[in-house]
Amino acid sequence: MSVSTKTAIIVTSIIAVTIFTGSVANGELILFDVPNSTFTQITGVSGSTIVGNFGSSNSSPYRVEGFAYDGTSLVIIDAPGGTAGTVLSGIDGGTIVGAGIPQNGMSQPFVFKSGVFSPFNVPDAIHTDLTGISGNNLIGIYQDPINGLTGFVSDGTLYYTLIYPGALHTTPLGVSGQSIVGAFDSTPYGLLRLHGFIYDGNDFLQFADIPGAFETYLTGISGSNLVGAYDDGVSKSAGLFFDGVNLTTFSIPGATQTWPQEIYGGTIVGIYAGTDHIQHGFIVSSNDLSLYPAIPIGGAVAAVPEPPAVLVTAVLIGLNVLTWALMRSSGWMPLLPGRAPTLSPKRTAA
Repeated sequence: MSVSTKTAIIVTSIIAVTIFTGSVANGELILFDVPNSTFTQITGVSGSTIVGNFGSSNSSPYRVEGFAYDGTSLVIIDAPGGTAGTVLSGIDGGTIVGAGIPQNGMSQPFVFKSGVFSPFNVPDAIHTDLTGISGNNLIGIYQDPINGLTGFVSDGTLYYTLIYPGALHTTPLGVSGQSIVGAFDSTPYGLLRLHGFIYDGNDFLQFADIPGAFETYLTGISGSNLVGAYDDGVSKSAGLFFDGVNLTTFSIPGATQTWPQEIYGGTIVGIYAGTDHIQHGFIVSSNDLSLYPAIPIGGAVAAVPEPPAVLVTAVLIGLNVLTWALMRSSGWMPLLPGRAPTLSPKRTAA
């Protein structure tokens, strides 16, 4: 596997309500924008470092830049071959995953560690995208010439397909150890309606849809803590947090759209936008979400004290386990035990 290096650019100032130093104080909500950017996204967090993307207003042609920020310096991650920009999708420790965007052609995924970009592609795939990382585990999607877009998890050597039973599309979006969360749907292209799933290394579980929402999906996991979003299918969305017992929904004040992207411990990062549809980053503690009640989303039910989310076991139908990219009411429903799938390698590294 070839590797390459490229000098990073250090930006010495950052626009934020409060500078992020690796933890969020009680009652603190950090709204985060890169200076002179046309939009800012925070897509990952690990320890004291966040990663994300922003639109550069100072370049011609227009570029999307990836960045890492450790509370002191903001570093632009500029991938080789990314002539139209670089996008970052996740971080774990000192390792970042993302893709270089060429002016023409498909994005070029990479793993970035210690200043070195290592290209990453599922063997024989037409195209690969990485969506997250935890230790040696990488998740994402690849385009198969036979099956189309398919989810996967890889330890860098073995690759396993990830397909929610009965779904047309499955997109893994967050990973913590052996546990993976994401979105699936069983409707044709153009009629997408997403649902959330959890894969614990043995079983697929469906995360209960928020009642009244058009779609509900999960985007991040840290231990037993989950984050995700739900929406009306048109123009409004709100965030959700589930700690294994209690569900809390929330919105960034003034936002019509709130999209949590990742969680590290109790620190949640993501993206929000108002009626102008301009995206900004946010950082908030899971302990403070009650301060930021969710906006009404269609007929969706807002946060209720101690409302456990419903996890429904999916029946596995003889699939290779481990698809498709992207992004309660107060009654109790228990977890139902499921069958463990049989794991077998989809492909091995060349």
